[in-house]
Amino acid sequence: MGIKNYLIEGGSGTGKTSVATELERRDYHVVHGDRVLAYVGGPETGQALAGPPTGADRVVWGYEHWIWPVDKVRAIAADTTHPITVPNSARGRVEGAGIVAKQGLYKLKVKLSGLPL
Repeated sequence: MGIKNYLIEGGSGTGKTSVATELERRDYHVVHGDRVLAYVGGPETGQALAGPPTGADRVVWGYEHWIWPVDKVRAIAADTTHPITVPNSARGRVEGAGIVAKQGLYKLKVKLSGLPL
């Protein structure tokens, strides 16, 4: 990841992707995790899965199985050629991959309550 890393974090529909897209337009290195990296797979194996088993709660199952490929995350974490990297994910997958402790990460929290309506 970059020399400095800023995680855009917030709930669904709060504008994380809009902020990340604008930063990318301004030539910042942005990792659109949920758009580019994420897929439905086994959390322990990483094997791609077609969908939930019959009778499973689709929302809970989907949340638990929306994962990032570990090898690609490690490659992004090892790449220090960017002065700033902005990983974007609704679920903080970057933290779950252990990058925070290794690289240092500043969180940019997007809260719906702070947006003008």
